Amino acid sequence: MNLSKQVESVALTIKNRNLSIKDLVDAHIAGNGIMGAGLFELSQTISNHILGEGLERFRKAQRIECAEALYDILSGNAKDKAYISYIFPQIKGRAGSRLQKFYAVEYIEEAMDYLADPELSANLITLCGALMSIEGKTAEQLFGIDGAARVKASMTLFSKAEHALQLVEKSVTFDSIIDKYFDGKYCELTNHIVSNY
Repeated sequence: MNLSKQVESVALTIKNRNLSIKDLVDAHIAGNGIMGAGLFELSQTISNHILGEGLERFRKAQRIECAEALYDILSGNAKDKAYISYIFPQIKGRAGSRLQKFYAVEYIEEAMDYLADPELSANLITLCGALMSIEGKTAEQLFGIDGAARVKASMTLFSKAEHALQLVEKSVTFDSIIDKYFDGKYCELTNHIVSNY
């Protein structure tokens, strides 16, 4: 089913069940799945666009906790932190929890837009710079096992986006994080998802 047909299906479901747009968004965030299989994930994409969220969801979250994330990384302990979801976002399909799914990057194009955004790109590069300055710690020691896997997925995604944009080489690149903390091994699932879009 193509996107326009899926949107029509969602619209029909909203009409038939007398749902409002707020119902649609609340249902998705609450995770109760009233839209049904298939339409449930699509409802997130639609609700983000309807509410004008897009990249703004990252800006709002980062303005509150980016400084804390930077402090934690420089202190060498960012384990079990919810902010990993929105300071190092993953591709949709790799994210697990509802919070991770809300902050999941929809497509490689959104990751490219993220890098082109002055505020988000500056935050990401600053945090990567902090990571590169740490010595004597593994990704697991910094972020925990799950957090390290999510950072690896995020760096893989943004490396792909950076290469797609053909950006000039930066002083701190996502490939450098992969080399330093993950022995040059990228997230296979992220690579697979991006290649199949």
